[in-house]
Amino acid sequence: MDLFLSRCLSAIAHALEHEVLTTPKPGLVDRRNNGSHPDMNPLLFDRSAKALLPYFEAFLKTTAALSEDFFLPTLRPLGITAEVAMRAATGGINTHKGMIFNLGLVSCAALRLVQKKGQQALHANDLSSLQDLLKVNGQELTGELHAASAKPDGPSVGTDSHGQKMHEAYGVTGARGEAQRGYPCLFQEALPALQTYRRQYEGRDLPQALTLCRLILCLEDTALLKRGGPARQRLFHQRVQRLLASADPKFPNQVLKDLFALDDWAIERNLSPGGAADLLAVTLFLEELLQEGTS
Repeated sequence: MDLFLSRCLSAIAHALEHEVLTTPKPGLVDRRNNGSHPDMNPLLFDRSAKALLPYFEAFLKTTAALSEDFFLPTLRPLGITAEVAMRAATGGINTHKGMIFNLGLVSCAALRLVQKKGQQALHANDLSSLQDLLKVNGQELTGELHAASAKPDGPSVGTDSHGQKMHEAYGVTGARGEAQRGYPCLFQEALPALQTYRRQYEGRDLPQALTLCRLILCLEDTALLKRGGPARQRLFHQRVQRLLASADPKFPNQVLKDLFALDDWAIERNLSPGGAADLLAVTLFLEELLQEGTS
């Protein structure tokens, strides 16, 4: 189990690095620009990731020491501490809050599943069981949103979560809902899409950027909704749909040009699909683990 834990930690580090360096990403920090985030850059993300790696290791070691499948409540205090460390490393800027939750939850579920099966690797035929384990851990997440909204003192009492505020404003459940459903956008959309794009395009950037576009269309992205509201979110989705429909592997330079144009369009409107970026990193994490499972 120590071997698989080390593999998980290595895959987490790689996923955090490769997500931020994927270029171009519409409205997000990448090698081309800072997206819709004038207070961020890749070096800040690198500093944040390095500060968080010991906490991801603590998540994994804590999960490995537990005997139950419902481990999320035990990890939550660690997650709060990790967020404090992230903000200390970044001068108060939220670089990876969603990543702490999503990548932490999925990596620990992968560890717990492999531990239960007595394996040293994650295999493709384990993914259905992994989704089931994630549903177990996400079972209370949307209920917490509903309960917070129903407090007699009014909405948002006791929380500064923009996900909570978007739930109260628009009824969406965001990352919590995706986790409670076992991450269907990750397993049924992003992972298969990434595998297809890897076969169609050379290099890392285009397969990963196009997978990000698929996630943008699939997710209830509260980061995007917060910045643009439903109207601009719909416009963003329409542009992403057109880009994906026209993307032709025979003309990768044109696909790249269209992605640059989408990036410029998003920045002009201060839009940023941060939730999709989080799940792109989780997709890359699982891709690396699955590759090790076939070697």
